[in-house]
Amino acid sequence: MGILKLASNETTKLDLGEGDFLEVRNGVSKRDFRLLIDKLPDSWGDDSKFTPGQMDDFSTALFEMLVKGWSLDVEPDVDSYLELERSAAAAVDAALIEHFNGLTPSQEERSKSKGSSK
Repeated sequence: MGILKLASNETTKLDLGEGDFLEVRNGVSKRDFRLLIDKLPDSWGDDSKFTPGQMDDFSTALFEMLVKGWSLDVEPDVDSYLELERSAAAAVDAALIEHFNGLTPSQEERSKSKGSSK
């Protein structure tokens, strides 16, 4: 398969421990990525930091973009996510950020893909 492809709708389960899990997408589209970029601080760069509110907005956008199922007996929608106990939400956020970081290429991986197209 060539370089052009649509974002995958395949999912994987992230184990949160104690029998809890998240079912998350394995692909991120340009549209989805753009929604996340809009959550970054205006002066984003190497030394930029999120405010707590910006981090919360970012993690909520990650949840909405990636989560397709979970071990709770309610729909995995943003309203249910926002009703989680703080410690549960922190565990979900950490798992989603780790998963998302695995989906996006590192700076080293990006530089390796800039070779000749011959």
